[in-house]
Amino acid sequence: MCGNAHAQNAATTDSSTGSIQNVNGNNTYVGLWSGSIGMHDWNGSAVSRIGPGWVWTCNNCTGPQAGTVTGASLNSIGNPADWAVINLNVPGESGATYVFYPPPTTPVSAITADQQAAIDSARARVNYITRNSIYIDQVGSNNTVIVQQNGTQNSVAGLGQQSMPIQGSGNTVKIRQGDPSNPYGQNLIEAEVYGSYNTLGLNQGTTLGNQTNGQDNGQHYQAISVTGTGNQVNSEQTNTGGGGHYLSTTVNGDYNTVNTSQTDNTAKASFVNVQGDLNTVSTSQSGLGQHYLSVNLLGTGNSATVNQSGSTANNASISITNAGGPGSVNLTQTGGQNYYINTVCVTAGGCQPITVRQGN
Repeated sequence: MCGNAHAQNAATTDSSTGSIQNVNGNNTYVGLWSGSIGMHDWNGSAVSRIGPGWVWTCNNCTGPQAGTVTGASLNSIGNPADWAVINLNVPGESGATYVFYPPPTTPVSAITADQQAAIDSARARVNYITRNSIYIDQVGSNNTVIVQQNGTQNSVAGLGQQSMPIQGSGNTVKIRQGDPSNPYGQNLIEAEVYGSYNTLGLNQGTTLGNQTNGQDNGQHYQAISVTGTGNQVNSEQTNTGGGGHYLSTTVNGDYNTVNTSQTDNTAKASFVNVQGDLNTVSTSQSGLGQHYLSVNLLGTGNSATVNQSGSTANNASISITNAGGPGSVNLTQTGGQNYYINTVCVTAGGCQPITVRQGN
């Protein structure tokens, strides 16, 4: 089984009219009589909604078997109207059976209500911070935790609880938050770590290499939850004077690698959810645009690389279900782009790598 990638030209359809017989028609139309669709109320049936842009199919036609409706009208022969003329732009075949579908709709990448609610709630918690605080529980041995908070309003806590729990052994967690050259603003990291040999980086007002731009004003938020073994999560946010970023990363399974970055002004949002083994996600946003990204990987052997950038908002939604077959997505957008990708590969040799390049 193999799914497809959907972009702005991808189409899905709503419920159809069901099979309807053409009782009279030629030239470029078909004529439908209300009796041909049984005891349905004609005006209340789906036929009364047929119009330009609808899609038609005909399995028993000798000519074209699919196309797009260019026009339609109901004609009053008696009361209520019981006759319809559907323009197909190809010769209609008398006695043939047609099915009509509503106009295709395009999957659009856009933030969901639940995601927006999560952002709003996180921002409220960030704004509530009035002092530095660190709450970390640690169970086991050989864990290494390094926390450096610059400024006076940074907080480290758990997800849905006061303390960040770290359990197991061999975990390494490094947390840096404010910009040491501009220690203002508020930052919040809420995280959990379970299992062994997990490595996290985090940061917010500084880069992973401890570099700063001296202009970061904070207001960043991260929600990190890692469960399993051999996971590595590196994240970085930063801005140059405004626009706190939102990042949510959840990893379940083994040998997952997630690298994220955002940077530059205007609030950006990134949602990453990985479940399974051997998944690799690398994301970057950058630019002045208010970018939105949602990545969801499920299965094994999946990989997604995303880079957006640009001064105009980009939106991308990527979902891969890949239980054993090959699957890869490489998306690059520059400015003002919108792309939706959904691929399912469950057999070897299934979906091929998907590479998208846009521009502006």
